[in-house]
Amino acid sequence: MEEFKRYETPNPYNYTDEQLAMRKRAIRDAIRDHPHIPEGWIEQAYDVVENSDWNELKKQIDNTEVKERATGGVIECMTVEHPDDDKQDEEELSE
Repeated sequence: MEEFKRYETPNPYNYTDEQLAMRKRAIRDAIRDHPHIPEGWIEQAYDVVENSDWNELKKQIDNTEVKERATGGVIECMTVEHPDDDKQDEEELSE
């Protein structure tokens, strides 16, 4: 019977073991600090920032034009989240 290969996590950016550990910790911390952002987006943002030339990223950001800003309208549904919301909810429930 043939031996099966163990699964290897893809490493398209060829991170070293130390870089993978730092990446894992940074992503874990970002997920903890921003639970409303999907994990995949956080991972993608980390990879883009770590593997791009900062000056090139800054140039792209500076050259991005805002074509139109929303100046009015009707909001049908919206959620505003704030870190202290949970504390306020707990206080309201305890009263």
